[in-house]
Amino acid sequence: MATRNSMSLLASIAALGLLATTSALGQASGSQPSQTLDQVDAFDTQAVLDMAFDDPNAPADYADLGIDGTNLAACKLGAKGLYCLETNGQGQQVVRRWKDPGKPLEFVDLLRCDDASLGLAGSRPCSGLTFDLSGAVWVSGIKTNAAYSLVKVVPKASLAGCPGNGDWTVLASNAALCAREFATGNGVLSDLDAVDGEAGAAFDNLGTGILAIENNAAVSFFNLNVPGAPPISFGSWNLAGGTTRLLSKALLQVPAANPAGPVANFLIATTNSGKILSKPTASLATVSQVFDIAAWELARNPAAAPITIDATTWGTCLTPALQTSCTVSGATLTANGGTGFVFKSLNGASGLGVGGGTSGNEIDIGQSILLTFPAPQSVAAIQVLFLFNGAEFNDKAEVAQVTTDQGTYTLAVRNSADDAAADWSGPGTVSKCGATISTSTGCFLITNPFPSPVASLRFAPLAGNAPFAGLGNNDSDFAIGLIDTANYGVRTSFKTGRAYVSSRGLGAVLALQPNGSPFTALQPVKINSGVDDLALTTLPTRPDGLTVAPGITIDLADCTVNCEWLKDANGNVTASFTNVRLAAGSASDTKVFQVKGIPDCRYVPQVCRNLLMGSNAVSDDAARQDLINAGWILPLDAANKLKPAAELLNVTPLLPQDVTTEFDTSGVAPNGLPPLYVGNQYRGQAINQYRFQAFFFKTPTGIAFLDTFQSDFEVAELVGQSLGCPPVPGKLREWDVATWVSETYKSVGGRYIDTITNSGCGGTRTTTSRLSLVPYNLEVAPDTYRGGVVTVNNDGVFARLVQALGNDLDAVRSDYACKQADPVPSGGIAPLSTTTCATLAQLWLGSKLTGGIKSKLDKCVDAAFQPKSSASNENCNAFRTQFAQYRSALPASATGADPANRLGELKARAETFSFIFETRFLPSIPPTGFCRERNRCPP
Repeated sequence: MATRNSMSLLASIAALGLLATTSALGQASGSQPSQTLDQVDAFDTQAVLDMAFDDPNAPADYADLGIDGTNLAACKLGAKGLYCLETNGQGQQVVRRWKDPGKPLEFVDLLRCDDASLGLAGSRPCSGLTFDLSGAVWVSGIKTNAAYSLVKVVPKASLAGCPGNGDWTVLASNAALCAREFATGNGVLSDLDAVDGEAGAAFDNLGTGILAIENNAAVSFFNLNVPGAPPISFGSWNLAGGTTRLLSKALLQVPAANPAGPVANFLIATTNSGKILSKPTASLATVSQVFDIAAWELARNPAAAPITIDATTWGTCLTPALQTSCTVSGATLTANGGTGFVFKSLNGASGLGVGGGTSGNEIDIGQSILLTFPAPQSVAAIQVLFLFNGAEFNDKAEVAQVTTDQGTYTLAVRNSADDAAADWSGPGTVSKCGATISTSTGCFLITNPFPSPVASLRFAPLAGNAPFAGLGNNDSDFAIGLIDTANYGVRTSFKTGRAYVSSRGLGAVLALQPNGSPFTALQPVKINSGVDDLALTTLPTRPDGLTVAPGITIDLADCTVNCEWLKDANGNVTASFTNVRLAAGSASDTKVFQVKGIPDCRYVPQVCRNLLMGSNAVSDDAARQDLINAGWILPLDAANKLKPAAELLNVTPLLPQDVTTEFDTSGVAPNGLPPLYVGNQYRGQAINQYRFQAFFFKTPTGIAFLDTFQSDFEVAELVGQSLGCPPVPGKLREWDVATWVSETYKSVGGRYIDTITNSGCGGTRTTTSRLSLVPYNLEVAPDTYRGGVVTVNNDGVFARLVQALGNDLDAVRSDYACKQADPVPSGGIAPLSTTTCATLAQLWLGSKLTGGIKSKLDKCVDAAFQPKSSASNENCNAFRTQFAQYRSALPASATGADPANRLGELKARAETFSFIFETRFLPSIPPTGFCRERNRCPP
């Protein structure tokens, strides 16, 4: 096993993170921007796999994250990393966090589940784990009185009332954290999930909370903001028999048939009988089966069916009577020390036992039942019946022993009370399913009872303990109610609307989708032109569960030549990178979000005002003023403040929480998310109702790009329609524009503002130097702003664009590449040398007599407003020649610290500048020159 280096526990304040920032958007609605990419991870006790659902035709169905676990459980992936329940090197159960799951050796153990401040008991005290958007960690477990406990854990630094507030307690295992019990009750809580953010806003006015499975039979909702409030139960699931139980659950949100309508909320849950059940949260009495997992498994591989031994399957062991060996679901059972198999019924429960014992049809001292699997199996659950503690049936406090080929474990009823709990010596969770009194069943269910797959189980009683009241003479006896290997995890995406279900038996994960609105069934997502189910193998790993998180992760180190990092369901490439270069030792794992439906508030101010303030009819100008006041629109001057051509769009408040929770609330880079501006030259496309899409790349700390790289976006596939790229005379604005704005490093004018990146056709081909926010279906705005004047529908729009791009190029040279304006550890030295900077400045500005590139560009542009002549051609050709010299003067590498890759930025801007000059500006010049600015256009 690999050696792992655990980080200091005191680093856990940073590990938990500050309270996450939230989007400024209002409640969920059909017009709100949404993030649509998912990362789906499957896990078992020893490994975590990143499933390739973003590229279903990839060579491999998953990437093993390299996490070398021993008892991984309840794993959750999110903005702050991957959290799992795990066992540390001292055999203690801990909450472990990997800030970057791509670095499996770098983790923090946040807390120990046996911390006295939590008040949990048992060899594995925690039974569930999740975290919410605020960064708080939630754990559930069993207390010493056998009641469940739901506990919230937060950094002490974020909580004024700890210590000193009796409700919060500093953890003994980590003094940087505080804990508080939010709920308690009878039984066990498992499979925790936080419902908050956009999903919580649409959840039937219940607010934000924790969804959990309660006692393997119910789904309950605990309000995040009301400690001690009783949970809301979602009613009966009509589970058949005493051994059918809920394994995993999720909230499925199905959009209305009308895109602007509200979502319909459904709870879905998997059962050990291989079904997915559903109930609408608005009609809790309605339970229906929406997918048959067992039938799907059987069709794919009959040999992979789970093994279930209970009253519905062990009939072959009882007919004919008194057999000593039988086969159930491929497993062999052997009865030892008696007359053969018998069953016992008591108070409505039936268990398998051995005949001929002193206590009747149970397993008595000197008897046993041996179960041998056809191959080692991960046991999901064991149910033991008729385990009492006296005085009922004159029993002592009984003890059941389970011996496997991996170890021996005991289940012992306590002798501290009449209706007592029981303790399991193994790693699983034990819950009581029947009281230990004479009118009940003495029933206990142990879930995930063993740390690894086992080949055999032997059930035998041990001598009982002294009963709580000194009564009872009989030694232990009990019966088997259930042995089950079925395990189905389910998770849903609020982004894609999909459900994902894992099958331990098959070693696979299947993507499902609702059949529409109204929702009545889940059906497999189809790929390869609708032929195949979107199901990915996990073998040899057999998953215990799933975690779904927003965004996907790509490793930029794999993009040195070409990487096709996003594909559609049929395997068609929709986004790719070419020639990405990183500095030696640079971080490379990058999380990608795809945001759709971003409104350009400058052009649809009513839409954005409704998101900001709610519906209230006002004029467009009044709406723009409200958005200016809120900082969603930034005017470039007071006189033109209500004209879109003289406004910048702040995209930051329009980003969904999936993105904003990656940052803190400061709004200050690099940890906070500053205003990210789309310039006045670009806008959302009119054909898309002024809405656009974007990728947001959350790059890791320590990433260092070199030179430039290319991106290709297939806008037609990403958006559904495209303006295109090849220049068509008279339709040059019909062009899918991509821009780029950094959330880390400032740009022109000291703002975090975008620049166009288009550098070729064949889809939308771009050249850039870093990754941040990348809108990819903008268009060039038809109106221009120059010198305090707005020109509507300017035919010289590309002339003014190339001038602006030239000015921006020189501003980046002078303000960032030729002085050290970016934070660097050493400080001081500019990215480019003094000699290089002097050469570039001379080329751009020239002398008073000859002028430089800027002068030639301005003359070229000015001439375009006059009828074409040889002089105008000479100016444009002179610009071409000198600009080629400028590009040649850019060095191969920086001489000073260049964390923002300013040299690459100059090269990328120059590449785009040349492309637009040649393919948009020059072809746009009419024979008589541009006329709109000079009010001499023909009628």
